Amino acid sequence: MYLAGRVELAAARASFERALAIDEAAYGPDHPDVGRSLNNLGNALRLSGHPSDAIPYLEERLRISDYKRGVVKQELKTAKRMAGDGSNSD
Repeated sequence: MYLAGRVELAAARASFERALAIDEAAYGPDHPDVGRSLNNLGNALRLSGHPSDAIPYLEERLRISDYKRGVVKQELKTAKRMAGDGSNSD
């Protein structure tokens, strides 16, 4: 997430959206690389002040893969809190 780390979040979002589209076309919707792209896009959205938009990407990432599940669950919980969703369901 180099671009996101550089606070170039708009550029990061666009790059992550392109990466997600490419990965989905190349590997199908359930591939771990798609999960990584979902996670990157979700976090770029969350960090750029769009937590509600981030939630479905992070939820889909959890559906696809157990890799670093605890970290992603915490990111999702944070996005839900930021979006005003008090459910914080696991």
